[in-house]
Amino acid sequence: MSRAPSGGGPALTVALATEPADRSRVMDFVRGEYLRVYNTSPGEPEALWYAESDREIVATVGVDLGRADAPPELHRVYACDGVDVAPGYTPATSAQITRWISTVPFGATLVMHAAARWSLARGRPHLLFEAKPDIARHLEGFGALLRQVPGVSLAYDQVQPGDFDYYMTDPPPRLYHVLASALADHLDPAVRASTPGADDHD
Repeated sequence: MSRAPSGGGPALTVALATEPADRSRVMDFVRGEYLRVYNTSPGEPEALWYAESDREIVATVGVDLGRADAPPELHRVYACDGVDVAPGYTPATSAQITRWISTVPFGATLVMHAAARWSLARGRPHLLFEAKPDIARHLEGFGALLRQVPGVSLAYDQVQPGDFDYYMTDPPPRLYHVLASALADHLDPAVRASTPGADDHD
């Protein structure tokens, strides 16, 4: 089903990229944006949500689930072992949010809402974000739900070679935490208020 923001705008279809052709198409968009903005080429996340309008991709978000024997990459990159990330946080109850890109405001809402609900359904209530100041300003729309994780520092030996320029270019990114349930609940009203796209009225 496609959705349009209540205040007007293009109808967007949100989906989880599962087929190889879809993942390839979505990652081409992600890599193009990362190369343009950060001069880096990111790898593929475990799960990849996207929004499109008339077959044009306008928003993406990736999710990687943490496991007891394999913490999320952001947990390792920011040396979170021994850090009080949040009450109840463990690598096995966490997921990292990456590849968050949107060229239309409502697209960011839809893919993030889908990613938060998907993570919750898989027993991952804790979400880790990484953001530079320009992206952090967008994250501030989540209000008090979002919290910068204190007491962490970059572990450069954990940074993938293709991402090194991103971390070394000022300003540096910061690590944030949010509860998936709080994030999903925060975005629920906007999603509920959206209207079905014209192609859903047949």
